[in-house]
Amino acid sequence: MWTNTHLAFIGACLLAIAVAVPVQAAELSDKEVGASLLTDLKTALRAKQAADIGNHVERIADAYGAIEDRRVRSRLLKGVGKAARYKDEDVRREVLRALARMGDDGGWKYVVPFLKQSDRKRKPEHFDEALQATRDLTPDAAVPVLLEL
Repeated sequence: MWTNTHLAFIGACLLAIAVAVPVQAAELSDKEVGASLLTDLKTALRAKQAADIGNHVERIADAYGAIEDRRVRSRLLKGVGKAARYKDEDVRREVLRALARMGDDGGWKYVVPFLKQSDRKRKPEHFDEALQATRDLTPDAAVPVLLEL
């Protein structure tokens, strides 16, 4: 039979586990977090799994603000930029939203192709999302591109 001592011990163990798990996650360095996020994204890109690519891009955008290491941030931005080349419409839309949420002016170079008009009579694909990303990024380099529209 379970005695009060047994139940108290089990409760203490569960509490210790509940407290230890978030602490371990918080102890990860920026490099470890960035490497994990990029590995997951690259795996999804190789497997050509659009839904997973979108999810990983979203996770990168969520974690981006908490990462302080400039090199890791640069690698994450490049990873999201590589995902922008993926031909799936939903992935491209998610990439543009992620770039806007990341708020890094370095992401501008990945937004530019979505603003270019090959045909003046037609609006480019994902034009609205690209404009939103431009509003959120506000890079100085956007001025000449926007004047051409």
